[in-house]
Amino acid sequence: MAAKLASLSINNQLMVSERFFEKINNEKARYSCECRTGRKEYLWQEVDVKDKNLFDFEKAYCLVSNWCETHGKEYFEALLGLDK
Repeated sequence: MAAKLASLSINNQLMVSERFFEKINNEKARYSCECRTGRKEYLWQEVDVKDKNLFDFEKAYCLVSNWCETHGKEYFEALLGLDK
């Protein structure tokens, strides 16, 4: 499934299944910091994959943004810490 999702991505963006995405419950994995716009930005875009006939789910999610240079490392380390 991962290879099929990757084949749909543009510019090597990360794509995940709806089932995987629903397990992402940490705010730092879903939203950016407020540095760029003064408000948190949603990092993911919903992608309709039901017409692709490749999956047993209808939606996937594509990571379309990233963290800023100031807070990126902090966010990344916080997410890695969740796995301990």
